[in-house]
Parts: sequence; C-alpha cells; structure tokens
Amino acid sequence: MVRKVNKGFSIVEVLIAVTIFLILMVPIVTSLVSSMKTTTAGKELQYRNEYAQNLIESVKEVSIDVLNDTSSAGPGYFTGLGSTGVAVTHSTDDTKYSKVNADGSVTKLPFDTYQITGKTNLGVEKAEYSYLIEMSSEKYAEAESLGGMDPNNLKSGIVQDLDKSKMALISANFANYDTPAYDALLTKKMSELRKRKEKNGQPYNPVSDVDTFKNDTGNRVIEIAVKGNAGVGYDVTCTLNYTDNCGEASESGITIGKAAGIVEYKPYVKHFDELSDIYLMYNVCVYNNQYANDFITFDLSGLDENTKINVFVIETASDYSTDLKSANTSEGANWLKGGTNGLYRKAGAAVRDSVEINMALKNASLTDKKRDNFHVYHNMLKPSVDDYPTTAEYNAAVAEWNNHSKNLDVKYDSAAATKVQNIYNDTSHIYEAVSHIAGLNKAQDANRGLYEIKVWMQKGSVDVTSLKAGDPVLQGTRGGGEID
Repeated sequence: MVRKVNKGFSIVEVLIAVTIFLILMVPIVTSLVSSMKTTTAGKELQYRNEYAQNLIESVKEVSIDVLNDTSSAGPGYFTGLGSTGVAVTHSTDDTKYSKVNADGSVTKLPFDTYQITGKTNLGVEKAEYSYLIEMSSEKYAEAESLGGMDPNNLKSGIVQDLDKSKMALISANFANYDTPAYDALLTKKMSELRKRKEKNGQPYNPVSDVDTFKNDTGNRVIEIAVKGNAGVGYDVTCTLNYTDNCGEASESGITIGKAAGIVEYKPYVKHFDELSDIYLMYNVCVYNNQYANDFITFDLSGLDENTKINVFVIETASDYSTDLKSANTSEGANWLKGGTNGLYRKAGAAVRDSVEINMALKNASLTDKKRDNFHVYHNMLKPSVDDYPTTAEYNAAVAEWNNHSKNLDVKYDSAAATKVQNIYNDTSHIYEAVSHIAGLNKAQDANRGLYEIKVWMQKGSVDVTSLKAGDPVLQGTRGGGEID
C-alpha cells in the first residue's frame, strides 16, 4: 500500500509568494491611487473653471450701474451667484495715457478699472476658493494713445454691425408710409367734404375741391410696444398712426381732420426669446410736402417690471435725402438750407430747423421699478459738456452738430405727453413724460464700453496680491474684440 504524504507549503514558500504578490500589486495600487487623485483634481479643476466661466459671463452682462453701486447692488449681484464676502471697487485713472491732437493740444485718455473679490465653496466637499475679477479699459486707452482709434467713441459707429436677428432693429423705412398715409387721409377728407356739401345743398367738384386741403398738416405717432417676460419671451411692435389737422367743418360738426380718423401701419413685429436693446432708426415725417409733428411713444403696459430695456433712437440722414439737388444750382438752393447743407432736404416752404419731436410714455400707471428699468438714448440732443473730457473735444462736437444742422427740438416733458394725448382727444390714450432719457453718449459705459476681463481663482483663503501673482484662470472682453 502506497502512503500519500501532504506536507503543504512551508513558511518560506508563503513569504516568497506574498512578497511576489506585493511587488506585483504595488504599481497597480499606486496607479489606482494616482488615478483617483487625478480624477479628484480634475473634478476640482472642472468645478473651478465652470464657476470662473459663470463669473466672467455674468460680468459681461451686468449693468455698469450695478458695478458702480458698491454699497449694495454690486456685491449683492455676486452674492446671488453663490459668493460670500464680496467687495466691489472702482477706480478711474486719467494720468497714465494721453494723446496729442492735431492743433497741439493734449487730451487725457482716462480708463476705468473694476475689481470684484469674493469667496465661494465648490465640489462635493464644498472646498473654499478665493477669486478676483478685474475688468479694465486700460488696454483700449493705451491703444488710442499709440495712435489707434478710440474704440469707446460712440460717435463712430454705435449703430454699425447690428444683428437684427438678435435685437430689435426697427429700420428707417417710415418715409415709405408718409405719402400713402397722406393719400389715405386725403381720400377720407374728400369724402367728409362731399357729405358736408351734399347736406348743405352745395355742389361738389373733386377736381377743384381737393385744393381745400393743399396746405393741411398732419401728425405721425411712432409707438413702440414691448410686452412679455423671461418665461414666455418678448414681443416688440412698432405701429405708425397718422392723423390730419384739417380744421374744416365736417357734416357731423367736428373738424374734417378729426372725422377722417387715424391711418395705422405696423412696419415691425418680432418675437424674442431674450430681449436685447431696441434700435429705432428714425427719420422725420414729411406729410403733404411739409414737415409733420412727430411723436415717439412707448407702451410698456404688457411688460414684466423686472425687464430692463434700453431704447436707442438714431436720427438718420441718408434715408430722407433722396430729393437732394446740387447746391451749385439755383434749383438746388431752394432745396438746401442756405444752399450749403447737403444732408437734409426741405419740405415745401419749411426748413429742417422747424422740426419738433415729442417723446412720451403711453402709460400713466407704471410701477417705479418698471420706470427705473426703462432708458431711452438718442443722438438728437445738442452735445453736453458733461459728455466730454476736455473743452476742446466738447467744442469740436458742438461744431460738428451745428454743421449737420441737427437742430431738432426734442421734447419729452409733460407738455409733450399732453400734445400726443390731444392728437387722439380720447381719455383712453393717456400719455406722460419719459422718465429716463439722455443723449447717446450717456450710454457709452453701459452699452458700448469695451473692457478686458480677467478672472483669478485659487483654492483656500488667498489675498489679492497672491491671486494676481499667478496666471488668470480665464480671460475675455466685454463689448468687443481683444486688442493684439
């Protein structure tokens, strides 16, 4: 009988096997630990970069007015993004850059810098991060000092490169409606005159009776209505209402102008998921070969009060210069003011200087918040000395304004509101003065200013000096492209 012997493994063999196993496992475990660390670091980097991206996009969109309000609104805006200990500082430097003008005078080139500091907690473990946002226009001031064009100059292209698919761009085609509106109202007035004459037993002759209205004037009301909210989107509508001022008595006893009523056109209707700025490319009304009374009104009754609106009313020239004749001829002299102004044509016996434009709100019951969120800017005001850093630049702007004869009498007070209400003579049309309106240059910082933006972020409680010692996490621009 053969006996089986089962000795098992000796302790030496076990130790050798374990040693070999450990030698083989060390790189695998090391790799796993390294991978876990890399994954964790990657997630932290992702959290940081996503928050930095959120910060930079928010800075691009926030109103300059908010950043200037260092007492509450500015810090509060970033607190709403999940930040704590937010501080906003603003400084202006007008000593570092300047340029020499053609006449030898020196113009200072000031630039603004905004710094926002704060902390936030990111990731599953809510790790603390410190950040610094710096938004500065220094690079653009420096570029201008070296001979480049001032990119923050509103007078050189505020209305260029506008994307009508992203913003409400109401083009200056109103002149296309002026003549048809007059013709339509003239037809109605002739009908009213015929009824009056027939009632009084008088002969009616349309060939000669049309001369009754040859000197009549009219009114045009340009109404911009905005309604909606962030949830459903926004509808922007532009409506033109024409009325006639004929004072002849109608068959019913009221004036023929009033009896003729209103001719209405809707040249612009568009829906936006997000409401951007509204641009009204304005030109004056020529009605019956005469400048008409013009009114621009704003209907905000259907708008959410939290929506901020900027409306730019841009008075244009080329769109109503088609009747221009050479200033070097006697015929042309009759069309041009003094025979020298090549931009604006005359309408009948009237000259450009006689034009009056009234602006008003259609609503009398707007909340204070809705009023504060609504601003109108236009380029028809005579330049203000407050808009320019030097007297020389202000004087040059006034000279340019005078040369172009933009002598439009723009009114937006209670009297203007009363005028437009009286056009309709109807208590259902309630108008009042526009609350916030200013020259186009006033919109420079809030709507066209160009800034370079940098964001620094580090883990832990880090001061500004230490943050700026490293490279920015993200860089971008507000309002335009970067300067190489």
